[in-house]
Amino acid sequence: MDTPVDAAPSQSPAAPVQPVVRFAGWMAAFGFWFLVGQWSILMLLMTLLGIAGATGSLPFPIGAGEVIGWIAAVGVVLWFGRKVLRSLQSCRFVVLAADGAWILRDQLGRELARIGRDEPRQVEYLTQKVWSFGQSVKRWTRSYARIRTAQRVWETCRSIPKETRPAVERLLRPPFS
Repeated sequence: MDTPVDAAPSQSPAAPVQPVVRFAGWMAAFGFWFLVGQWSILMLLMTLLGIAGATGSLPFPIGAGEVIGWIAAVGVVLWFGRKVLRSLQSCRFVVLAADGAWILRDQLGRELARIGRDEPRQVEYLTQKVWSFGQSVKRWTRSYARIRTAQRVWETCRSIPKETRPAVERLLRPPFS
């Protein structure tokens, strides 16, 4: 004999919404994934060229110039990879836990650190003047924050002051303070 199945799912209380501070908007997430994509394509290209050169399957003879060029390109791939890793070590979100602790999260949403409610912490807002070399050369302001505890300093991802300043101000007010 079949037992009846409850058609209506049991209503569980909704999880409380945790306050979140974002240090950068959607453009920062797009920029991160664009950087990861470029790095991946460059790494794949350098690997394929290295394999083709090592097996002798390229239609032209490999000389010292090609080897030096390939080594330089590998250096660029490694430098690019360092940029990707640096952005994965910077904080993009601060989530307020139920116990009052700050949970620092990276670009992927992974937890970087947990700062306890009673642990002394300081938030510092910083700006930099940087040059942009694209279709035109211009100078603009980039901003970020540093979150300090007695043991460590975490930097947030770089963004524009319009995004970073309100995030820092929100961290300094209740319920975060």
